[in-house]
Amino acid sequence: MPRSRVALVTGASSGIGAETALLLRGAGFTVYAVARRVERMRPLAEKGIQALSMDVTDDAAMTTVVAQIIAETGRIDVLVNNAGYGSYGSVEDVPLDEARHQFEVNVFGLARLIQLVVRARRRRAEDRPSGDREEPARPLPSRQGRRHDRASPQGATRRRARRRNLPHLPALKPAPGWFNDVNLSAWAAD
Repeated sequence: MPRSRVALVTGASSGIGAETALLLRGAGFTVYAVARRVERMRPLAEKGIQALSMDVTDDAAMTTVVAQIIAETGRIDVLVNNAGYGSYGSVEDVPLDEARHQFEVNVFGLARLIQLVVRARRRRAEDRPSGDREEPARPLPSRQGRRHDRASPQGATRRRARRRNLPHLPALKPAPGWFNDVNLSAWAAD
């Protein structure tokens, strides 16, 4: 029997991340869901999803989680880079330390995780270059401050893949926008 595909979903303690983890599990994936607050992922663990603690600003934690997944499954087929948050306000109102932290979470942490996963995939003999299948970022105009930091990982992933002929990794980053967590389950069921 073939092994199931393996997915790593960040920011899985609620909302899009949690729903994505459930959808992937329902599609037969072995799912590793990560977030800072692992206790909030108890419902996912009850459905057979591996819930692990990880902060995307902690390089050691990210390295450990990727190594653990590779040790347990030998692969990571899909990376859903969902971790992130918004800090809204005009440029003169948002402290620069807050803006820097937001970029650490929403851009640099996710870029580091892409590096770790792609390096692990390169070590797999069966990996081969493949086309880019990602959807472009489509930020909503009403969220200008958040647009840049959430769209950056998507564009960087596509550019890096084309330039370096990297093995295809479905690295998903949900496009920013305004949504209601309560309606997410109904949307995901469609």
